[in-house]
Amino acid sequence: MSSPPHHRWPEHLAVGAVRFARPTARFDAVRAFYVDDLGLPVLAEWRDHAGYDGLVLGLPGTPVHLELTQHGAPPRIPEPHPENQLVFYLEDPAAHDRATAHLASRGHHPVPATNPYWPAHGATVFEDPDGWQVVLAPWVFGRDPVGRAARGTEARGIAARGIAARGIAARGIAARGSEARGSEARGSEGATP
Repeated sequence: MSSPPHHRWPEHLAVGAVRFARPTARFDAVRAFYVDDLGLPVLAEWRDHAGYDGLVLGLPGTPVHLELTQHGAPPRIPEPHPENQLVFYLEDPAAHDRATAHLASRGHHPVPATNPYWPAHGATVFEDPDGWQVVLAPWVFGRDPVGRAARGTEARGIAARGIAARGIAARGIAARGSEARGSEARGSEGATP
């Protein structure tokens, strides 16, 4: 297997960090989701700076940031679109399962993915309080072959999302046992390209 090519920024664009920013109309709830529930570290935070509340979250070990701002009374934000996603490529299927279980323990439930790519490859989709999607993928883009990384979570992920989408609590998944999970996965596989 060959390694992926090493990419560099163009000479004329000497980037030291990348920040993605988006507005929110639910600053406190969104802050709680990303900081308290998901666990992202806060790099900066401000209140009423020129009429803005804001928060900069860092992805540990990387110069990639997510900035969330709220402005105006009432704040005006664009409607969330299912293709506007924040994707976390997790180290392996076990990391995916831990992160998914942690969010579930904090009261968050997976939502159906609009793009069939995610459930077909074992990823789980959640929504933040504004309705923007957060994807937890069980492989690292550009490093891991998608099929191999997702192999252990594909059936579990599809079954869990199918059950959650119908409103059955997570504890009901365990009670139904592996037979139900297997039938859910088999029923979902035919719908995925």
